[in-house]
Amino acid sequence: MANEQLSNSTIFPLGKKVEANFIGDAYLQMVFTDPTPLNASIGNVTFAPGARNNWHSHKIGFRRM
Repeated sequence: MANEQLSNSTIFPLGKKVEANFIGDAYLQMVFTDPTPLNASIGNVTFAPGARNNWHSHKIGFRRM
């Protein structure tokens, strides 16, 4: 794995590599996806060194990738 040091987290697992809206290697681990009581999803994104977010917005909540 190219960014092996990232996979050693004990708080949040690395998650799945995502391509959309990122430059470089970024990984998404969903934390909360139950529609009640929040009606929202919560995810943790881990960025490899040098990775960046392509800024964007979600007009109505989170778009699942």
